Amino acid sequence: MKSQKLQNFQLSNEDKTINIKYKGCYEIYLMDYFFTNNLEYAFGIQVNTFGNKYDYISLDFINEYFNIHDGNCFCLYPNNSFYIRIDEEAVYHNKNKFITKLENKTNFTLRFILDLNKKKLEIKNYNSHQSYGIIDVLGKDFRFFVSKCNNGVIDYTILP
Repeated sequence: MKSQKLQNFQLSNEDKTINIKYKGCYEIYLMDYFFTNNLEYAFGIQVNTFGNKYDYISLDFINEYFNIHDGNCFCLYPNNSFYIRIDEEAVYHNKNKFITKLENKTNFTLRFILDLNKKKLEIKNYNSHQSYGIIDVLGKDFRFFVSKCNNGVIDYTILP
């Protein structure tokens, strides 16, 4: 993962876990890997928050047209981003709510399935495999990211 502008994170567990100490609004951390081929990619991510004011956690994919330097926080629904926003136990894609209740709002695990051949992104409960929805995606080059408005500490762990 790379930081957009700050270096307040630590990688561990053979680079599978990142601990981020968010200092303020619009901090984005991008995966180094680009998803570009017409293949299907799948992985899980476990999110653990520690004593945060739980608001505006974003995690998902951005395409090649998204400009991370334009200063738009994800809570403003910028163009060319395909992401979910988690707050108050609900999950949103852009402005549309598609999960009304997470199992646990401070510790949860999601599975992302990005099918670039079909241009679809499916988000599932990692453990039960329940689908939360399928989203159409535009573009050809995607990067996974995590972001948060306001300060707090979060561990993200990439799972198979």
